[in-house]
Amino acid sequence: MKFALVIGVRKTAEPKDLGICICCDTEVRVYCGLERVHHWKNIHAVDCDYWSEGETEWPREWKKEIDTA
Repeated sequence: MKFALVIGVRKTAEPKDLGICICCDTEVRVYCGLERVHHWKNIHAVDCDYWSEGETEWPREWKKEIDTA
């Protein structure tokens, strides 16, 4: 997922952050790498984002263009 709450503030994933899922209020961790964009993932085996199909850099860049928050 692209956003999570970190100390009550909606943030994109940055290394070493821990946050809260904006969908199900469970803990999420940042996953970072060279081949995948930084993203949040639920720490426990919770899959609240059942509509997710994965995402590449191209749609993420477009989301930045229309993101208002």
